This record gives sequence, C-alpha cells and structure tokens, in this order.
Amino acid sequence: MSPRESAEARAERIAAELRAATAEAAGTLKDLVAVIASARKSVDEYAAREIERVMNLHLVKCQESVDQWYRDMVENVNAVRARVDEAEANLSTQLDKTFQVPLEQAHKFQALLETMPHIEVHTKVLRDL
Repeated sequence: MSPRESAEARAERIAAELRAATAEAAGTLKDLVAVIASARKSVDEYAAREIERVMNLHLVKCQESVDQWYRDMVENVNAVRARVDEAEANLSTQLDKTFQVPLEQAHKFQALLETMPHIEVHTKVLRDL
C-alpha cells in the first residue's frame, strides 16, 4: 500500500485486478473448452478413420479367405469329378471287355440258329401210366 493510497482505493484496485484476472481466467477457460472440444472431435474423426481402415483391411482378408476357400472347393469338386469320370470310363471299358466275347458268341449263335432248318418237336405228356 503506497502512502497516498487509501484502504478503500486499495480494495477497489485489488477488486478490479481480481475482476480482470477472473475475466481473463474465464476467457482462458472458454478457449480451453474450445480446444478440448476440437481435440475430442479430432480424436473421434481419427478413431473413426482408423476403425474404418482396420475394418476394411479385415474385410479384404475375409474376402480373400472366402475366395481362396471357394477356389479350393472348386478344385476339389473338379478333382472328384475327374476321378468319377475316370472310374466311369474304366468301368465302361471293363464292361465292354467283359461282355464283348459273350455278346459276340451270342450273335454267332443267333446267326447259326437263323441258318439252321426249323424243326418242330412235339412232346406228349402221358399221365397216369
């Protein structure tokens, strides 16, 4: 307190300084709230972008896995189909070989029967002899 300043003047000056400091603190607090809100928004946007990026990577990996599974299944089905076709061809060949000779013999026999004279044979069944 200077010798010329009275207690009332001093109280007024201190009150004015306190009001100025309070106003400055309020302005600083308002700025701080704005900075916090901006930081939150930036973090939320970053988090959203990062989550989207990670989800997209995961989706790509899942799609690649599904695509690979599909290709493997198509390959397996084609392999089984090829084995079935091969077995069918082998069976057909075996059946042809198995029945070729008897079929040829049957044709020869039929041709022979057609060239032979027709003979009728009658039989009489005698009952109660």
